[in-house]
Amino acid sequence: MIPTTLQSGPIERMRKLTLCMLILLATAGWVAPQQASAPEPGRVLIVLSSDSSQFKSAALAAKNMLETSDISSTTTSISKLTAAEIRGISGTVIAIGGRASQALAKDLPATTRLYYCMVPSPERLGLTDRSNTAGISSDSDHSQQIELIRSGSGSIRRIGAFYRSGSASSSRRIKAMSDSIPADMELVTIDLDAHNSVSSGIDALLDREIDLVWTTPDPAVYNSAMVKALLMECLQRRVPVFGFSHSLVRAGSVFGVGIEPKTQGSRIARMIITGAINEHHSPELTLAINEIVAERINFKLDASLRKQAGVVFESD
Repeated sequence: MIPTTLQSGPIERMRKLTLCMLILLATAGWVAPQQASAPEPGRVLIVLSSDSSQFKSAALAAKNMLETSDISSTTTSISKLTAAEIRGISGTVIAIGGRASQALAKDLPATTRLYYCMVPSPERLGLTDRSNTAGISSDSDHSQQIELIRSGSGSIRRIGAFYRSGSASSSRRIKAMSDSIPADMELVTIDLDAHNSVSSGIDALLDREIDLVWTTPDPAVYNSAMVKALLMECLQRRVPVFGFSHSLVRAGSVFGVGIEPKTQGSRIARMIITGAINEHHSPELTLAINEIVAERINFKLDASLRKQAGVVFESD
């Protein structure tokens, strides 16, 4: 048994001295080093697939929307995160683009909330099957596009499109469009893998007397060379092109649809603010019209379509 005099002697004086030192150090602003902790509540990590200006625009819109609800955020790139670092992330994460979304869905803890936007075919990346996940794809609704095409001109019946049979995703895209075509329209397809060159494939499609070429954001089909060749040939033959992005409409499509990165960023932030989870949405599409090209190929767009357009390219 420890004597009472010892309990109130040196040990007690040491306890009081230690307490006084801690008070003095705290008053001076010194804080003892601590182990890394989980992200503070109310902070969101935004991860970009690349330094693309569109991804950055979406990230900024998300950040600004989150701040309206006093939610702070930090932005980084997926290239700066290792798999081990991703496995240590908790809280809430926004992935912008397919590359970041796929990597995060694979390695994030199941309890970490993942929100994604500007992602094509999220189901292929495992996003729709992951719990604690919600987002907005970049895939356009085919039925909505067909209605826009129909309202653009009542004379369009034969719609042409390209795909590559050697690409599973390309084949799925063309099948989805084919399944959406109404009975009074026909989808005429060309498999570019069956042709020696892109130009011969383009000629084969345009020789089949189609009324319009429908394009899709299919990386197996479309690159800068393909787009340039298609737009030039269609301009010469006076065949309208329905573009899959605003930039494609600007380049020479008569009309088309696109997504606004700012809109996607704001929408995904609102989902976080409202606590929405396990929801997967289609994008809000914005119609674009190129009146310069329409006039040049003598393609008359219905006047009602212009009223729906969010973007119009016209001559000065």
